[in-house]
Amino acid sequence: MSLNTYQEEVTWQQGNVPVEVTSNLNWVVTTPCEWITVDPASGSQSGNFTISYVENPATTERNCTVFVSGIELIKELSITQAAHPDAIDELTANQISLFPNPATQSFTIQSERPIDQIQVVDIAGKLVAEFNQPEKKLAINTIDWEKGTYFVKITQKKTVITGTVMIQ
Repeated sequence: MSLNTYQEEVTWQQGNVPVEVTSNLNWVVTTPCEWITVDPASGSQSGNFTISYVENPATTERNCTVFVSGIELIKELSITQAAHPDAIDELTANQISLFPNPATQSFTIQSERPIDQIQVVDIAGKLVAEFNQPEKKLAINTIDWEKGTYFVKITQKKTVITGTVMIQ
C-alpha cells in the first residue's frame, strides 16, 4: 500500500487535500484531530480520499497525522497547517493579552484598561460565557467546554475587540 503524498503543508485557511491510495487491500483512514475530516473514510483496492481542514484561528501552526491502515500495514500522512497571520493583531493593537492559546483548562484575558464585557461564543454562534464586571484581568475556566475554536468579544468603552481561542 502506498500514498501519493506523505507530508502536506497547507495554508491557515480552510481547504482540501486529495490523496491517492495504491493498494490491493481494503484500507481505513483515521485522524485524531478534530480540525481534520476525511471522505471517504475507507476504501478497497486503489482509490482516493479527501482530507478537509478548517481555518486555523491560532497564531501558531498546528500538526496532525492522518493514518491509512490496511491488513498489518499503516501509512502516515503528516499535515502541517500554517498559523493565522493576524489572529492576535486586533488584541495586541488594543493592549489585550489572551493566554495560553491554545488552552486546555482555562485561559486568561488581561488588559491595560478595564474590560466592560467579555462574551465567548462557540463556532456555531452559541454564547458559552459572558462576564459583565469591569476587570483588567480575568481567568476563564474551560474544563467543561468541548474542544474546538471559540470567538472572544471584548468590549471596552464602546469599542469591540474580537479574538479567538482554541480549547484542546
